[in-house]
Amino acid sequence: NTCVQVVEVIDIPPFVNCPADYFFQADFNLPYKDEITVADPTYGDNCPNPVLEWTLVEPDGTTYFGTGDPSGINILPNPRRYFIGVTTITYKITDSSGLTDECSFTVTVSGPPVIKCPPDTTVYADANCEHVFDPGFAKLIEGIPDITWTFTITNPDGSIGLTDTYIKSVFEDANPIGNYAFQLGTSTKTWRAENVSGYDECSQLVIVE
Repeated sequence: NTCVQVVEVIDIPPFVNCPADYFFQADFNLPYKDEITVADPTYGDNCPNPVLEWTLVEPDGTTYFGTGDPSGINILPNPRRYFIGVTTITYKITDSSGLTDECSFTVTVSGPPVIKCPPDTTVYADANCEHVFDPGFAKLIEGIPDITWTFTITNPDGSIGLTDTYIKSVFEDANPIGNYAFQLGTSTKTWRAENVSGYDECSQLVIVE
């Protein structure tokens, strides 16, 4: 009498683990940050000769692939330039049985502040031939703190009526200046917001008739 016994050896899937996401500020007045180094992934397999590949997708959608190392272990070259926006890096490992694992992480580069001033305003002069009111404040649309805020009010005759500079370490709009006596004619209120990546400026006209 005979019998058959089947012994099945099941392969254990490989693994790959990516580093955590990265966040950077762009270099000053440039649309990127240079010389960024990211950590390599950790990976492994119980069988020899797995293949590790990477894919990098730039913020504009441009895609690069890493598959050229003859050893089959392709690691993203460091350091490199990363542009403003979100770059996604994906690693995929494939073993000799065709089993796979993959992971992804992102490199986010933030740029200069973006601000928006209140709209131009026309008011009528009072008995003193001026108009006292609070003209509002600039809004912070985007930008990573610390942000240095500067505002300047230029009177109709070209003189500086009021100016101030301060730093905010949180994401907040500019401080209100409160009531100001705007002179007859056109005054210009200018806001400037600056961080390590650059700056943005906007202006508001206050016309006293």
